Amino acid sequence: MKDTMTPRQTAIIEDGLKLLTDDQLELALEASLYCLDTWRRAHDRTLQDSMFRNGYPR
Repeated sequence: MKDTMTPRQTAIIEDGLKLLTDDQLELALEASLYCLDTWRRAHDRTLQDSMFRNGYPR
């Protein structure tokens, strides 16, 4: 998977964001933060489970 976006992809996203109201931007930010936090917690559990299976103390 590619970690960076092309200039065209960036421009498309920026143009789309300009169409949103402040309330919509705030909701989008809250949703993004929720998704990132959920991913982080799942990743932390996966790492802890892996360490436990490999004999590391929790």
